[in-house]
Amino acid sequence: MDSVISARKERAVAVERLIALWALSESGLGGILHALQIPLKGIMINGFSVLLITLLAFYSVNRFRDILKGLVIVLVIKAMVSPHTPPTAYLAVAFQGLLGAFLFGYVRNIRTSAFLLAVLTFLESALQRLLMLTIIFGNPFWESIDVFFDFILKEFNLIQGIDSADASYWVIGLYVGIYFVAGVAVGIFAGGFPERINRIKIESIPEMNLAGKTEIGDKNVRRKPWWKKKKYNLVLMLVLITLILYFLSSEYDLSIGIYVFFRTLLVIGIWYLLLAPVLLKLFTRFLKKQEKKYAREIEKTMLYLPELRGIARISWEQSREKRGMRRISFFLEILLARVLFKQPG
Repeated sequence: MDSVISARKERAVAVERLIALWALSESGLGGILHALQIPLKGIMINGFSVLLITLLAFYSVNRFRDILKGLVIVLVIKAMVSPHTPPTAYLAVAFQGLLGAFLFGYVRNIRTSAFLLAVLTFLESALQRLLMLTIIFGNPFWESIDVFFDFILKEFNLIQGIDSADASYWVIGLYVGIYFVAGVAVGIFAGGFPERINRIKIESIPEMNLAGKTEIGDKNVRRKPWWKKKKYNLVLMLVLITLILYFLSSEYDLSIGIYVFFRTLLVIGIWYLLLAPVLLKLFTRFLKKQEKKYAREIEKTMLYLPELRGIARISWEQSREKRGMRRISFFLEILLARVLFKQPG
């Protein structure tokens, strides 16, 4: 009887720590990965969430309930730590959590659920970006890509006359294809990871010292140059499209470029001045109610976050002997083994 109670307590602790790590991932992992100079940050953040949801399901007694509870805690902490996060970011996290709760709650095979979760969430991420581009810039965005590439190909006599390479379809296909392949790879990796992490011996985890090194502050994160910030990226893309249409005006009506420019300004204005604030206010109101419901769990998670940052930093430093994907795999192993099997310091 005591062993059953002990096993349940261990599972409950594992679930709590995994939720805390998920909260760290969604509220600040991007900055940490940037500070640690970890490659493939976008794919890794998405993949890391899939991995954590898979482990949550593996250690949970009630998968559906615990993943949903974890999702609410993560969203509340994300709102507390990053209050200016746009609604689309919450939507992506909610999609992952809800889909994960449904798949792991009703599909008992861990590998199958992890694979479906990874592929579907990666495709959603890719399609969401493509949809946003189309909403902001309209169809002329894709048409301008066709015109631009056709112009280049005709200069090199690779296509003739009125032929078109339909470059926009190739760009969309390649982009979605990359995310699909990444989703398949992450799904296979995540599906086998719970058994893999369970085989790790505590003695094999390198020792570490967190004293005085638990935070990765802003001073360690280089400020992005202005041309890498999203709002400037949008303006640069808009100007680029307009210039392309201008220089190709003999084949493509210049008025389309003017239309794209003012349409984009209108869409951005409606989104940032009207829709986003209203949606954010409604969503924040919902999260405030949930914050009261899970006050104790949220407080424990918030207190654990600084230590988790230190564990992540030291785990990455100790994986430096590995290279490429082996380093990322080893980093995940020792990070998650410490979170699951080591007592917090």
